[in-house]
Amino acid sequence: HGLAGVGKTTLARGLVEWLAATEGLGERCFWFTFNDIRSSEYVFNRLVEALFGVNAMAAELAQKQAALVEVFKKRRFILVWDNFESATGIPGTALEARLPEPDRQQLRDFLGKLRGGASKVIITSRSPETWLAADRCFPLNLGGLQGEERWEYCATILRDLGLEADQQDDGLKNLMDLLDGHPLAMRALLPHLRDVGAQTLAEQLKGRIPTEPGNDPLQTRLFAALEFVEDALPNQLKPLLFPLGLHERFVDADYLERMAQQADSSFGRADIERLLEMLALSGLLRPLRQDIHEMHPALTGFLRSRPMLEKDNNRREAWRRAFVGVMGRLADHLAPKELHEQRWPFHWHGVNFDTALTEAEALGMDDHFAALTQFLAAYAQNQRDFASADRRFSALADHYKQRDNPKGQAAAYHQLGGIAEERRDFAAAERWYRKSLAIKEKQVNEHGAASTYGQLGLLAQLQGHFVQSGRWLVKAIIAFAHQQDAHYAKIAVENFLIIYREAPPDDQAKLRK
Repeated sequence: HGLAGVGKTTLARGLVEWLAATEGLGERCFWFTFNDIRSSEYVFNRLVEALFGVNAMAAELAQKQAALVEVFKKRRFILVWDNFESATGIPGTALEARLPEPDRQQLRDFLGKLRGGASKVIITSRSPETWLAADRCFPLNLGGLQGEERWEYCATILRDLGLEADQQDDGLKNLMDLLDGHPLAMRALLPHLRDVGAQTLAEQLKGRIPTEPGNDPLQTRLFAALEFVEDALPNQLKPLLFPLGLHERFVDADYLERMAQQADSSFGRADIERLLEMLALSGLLRPLRQDIHEMHPALTGFLRSRPMLEKDNNRREAWRRAFVGVMGRLADHLAPKELHEQRWPFHWHGVNFDTALTEAEALGMDDHFAALTQFLAAYAQNQRDFASADRRFSALADHYKQRDNPKGQAAAYHQLGGIAEERRDFAAAERWYRKSLAIKEKQVNEHGAASTYGQLGLLAQLQGHFVQSGRWLVKAIIAFAHQQDAHYAKIAVENFLIIYREAPPDDQAKLRK
């Protein structure tokens, strides 16, 4: 537990590497970063897939949990839950829980059942996570660097500037105490010693630290130090901080450029690259590949705490719309893709898609809201995170219903039927398919109805209802033929022949009629 950027993830990663080097890791480490996780089922499915295979993910959730508890208690694994504050939220801040309460309860119960077993769990969080209770965890509070480590890091930063870290300098000692050993605050502020004396810099920093009660003293000091980075930026680049603050975890310079083209064409690619380079020098960004930069965990929080970055409401809205537009079009492009094509874009922009979804709803950008929801639901379904997919498609169905869009509503119901079918909840699947079919038939959407006829036929086949399956498939064949869709008509014929061969003789006789 500790402030953003204090080194929680780095410490956890270092511990795992040390355990691996000293043969204390056990069989393997499972690492989950919770920024992008929206259901506990996703966590359980990834573990089940790794330990028992893909087919085992079709089992009931309670059955999967019991199997995982048994194997984790008997065998040695390390389980890391990183950035767990994203799951539970932080009271008193803008960060809300991204996991529903029932899902958090499932994770808490899972931890409780692992107690006393061979496996260990490491959690990193900006929140104290008091909901876990003392009997489920040992809290380790991380502050800034202390003692010689603090001065060694100071010396490293100043050495690059041609300066020395004089531990006898009262002004520098005062400044170091104010920074409290936070690595990012030190990296952001100490370079200013090229131009300003340590005592003067300490006084300037102290003047920026809010004194109101209730503020987190560590965070207020960090944000006060980051204000110096903001002040050092050229004034003409500062408006770009607002769209940057809409991002979290990663930002793509190409996409930021597209947003600028829509919101404020006075900013070109050179401006964007100059801003990103300056922030990278301060430790707030880390260039990765293909114009993608990793954002320091503290950067988004700092930028979102600065509502005056863009004072003009019209320009703020233009940037928000541009952000939604770029993310929405990307989502629309990715939705029909296979999982292997979706995985990396979601890794880079999973949180950004969620932010864009929230902004789209607030701004009334209905088409982009639908595209973002469709993609997030499809990705969750491809990942076999059925709980998240169900919530997303349900939200999409409600969205279309409120806007009197029966075609979209029917499509969402059809998707919900597919999720229930994959979960082997055949009764629920049939209910969703029939709801979809009722709308399609009422709208005289014969091709859409044909697809649902075929799906109902396959659903009946899974339950061994061969005659019912055949009747649905015949309806699909007729409807596709009437729509002159030879491709899908052929698929329906092939499915009919398969169920005919599988059916017992009595059912085959009925199917021939």
